[in-house]
Amino acid sequence: RKVARVRLMASKPDTPLASQQTLQGGLSNDMLISLSMNFNNDGASQDELVSNLHRNGILKTESVIDAMKKTDRKDFVNPKHGPLYEDKPRNIGCEATITSPHMHAIALEALFSEDETESESTSRREKPFIGLDIGCGSGYLTVCMGHILASDDSKIYGIDHARELIELSRNNTAKSHQSFLDSGRVAYYEGDGFLGLPEKGPFDFIHVGAAVEEIPEELVNQLTPGGALVIPVGPQGGEQKLVKLTKLSSSSASSDVRKEEIMTVVFSRMNDEPPKSEKEKAQGVDLFEF
Repeated sequence: RKVARVRLMASKPDTPLASQQTLQGGLSNDMLISLSMNFNNDGASQDELVSNLHRNGILKTESVIDAMKKTDRKDFVNPKHGPLYEDKPRNIGCEATITSPHMHAIALEALFSEDETESESTSRREKPFIGLDIGCGSGYLTVCMGHILASDDSKIYGIDHARELIELSRNNTAKSHQSFLDSGRVAYYEGDGFLGLPEKGPFDFIHVGAAVEEIPEELVNQLTPGGALVIPVGPQGGEQKLVKLTKLSSSSASSDVRKEEIMTVVFSRMNDEPPKSEKEKAQGVDLFEF
């Protein structure tokens, strides 16, 4: 494949990276995408929803299909906001949403490859991997990654800027996946997603649930050789691309990163929560594990 030069951002932008998409000021990211989807993916259950996504060609990879079947959306959405298994985003508080199922499917397919071989699938069950979900929001995709990277020694970390969302992610995970928390396979952190989570890396897989105008260099530097990063890239309110970066070597040179554009998307950022004390205003919020 052609290796593309990728522009990396050395410092974080003024607007902090956020969890998922905002409903404020109009349609959310994947509401816009949903309008362009001609498929009816809705189901009466998680199994039916996933089967429809598979039938319509959105889900292709066996490990991703299996993970989404095991991660029931009912644990991550409020039924007051609409049918549980509609292919639509749902409000989760803090001006954030859980993304629609087809976008979860697309992101996981991008990370874990529609061309997955049997040996790769077996390797993910047996070999330890480390994953990072930036903007974890409800915790849904973090738990899916926990199923795909199924080795006992694999670790998946979710990070978000809002403490309420980190608590939500942990509570949602505990409903049906308490063992993930007890074993340490899944852990959640409050912190600045633009900086990644360097003390827990390097990472084999990184997913970012909010758009950046330029790809943060810190995130690429935290990938293992061969590691993959899926991230929406483009200006706020403008055309953006869901991009997959694969790090080809241990070098930090942009020429050693392969870039693939997956599809056009419209993702947005949200403002960080206001600091909770004068000390935090001066120093920022420390990384905090839940």
